[in-house]
Amino acid sequence: MSEDKADHDLHGNASSTPHDDNSSKPDSIANSELASFANENANLGTALRTIYQQTVDESVPPDMLDLLNRLN
Repeated sequence: MSEDKADHDLHGNASSTPHDDNSSKPDSIANSELASFANENANLGTALRTIYQQTVDESVPPDMLDLLNRLN
């Protein structure tokens, strides 16, 4: 039982030649896509940090403080 050394995709389908998702694209396009992806990630990270900081900076509503004091 010998099998040719072929690459397999995620579905187990054999491929006669190894492939790279960006192999048909020029390097400049692939690099610009990576830069765009990195920029989107940076923007998302900044937005999440901003929202987190705003949440941390919010004061606790008086009603919530009253409820918490009742637990003590």
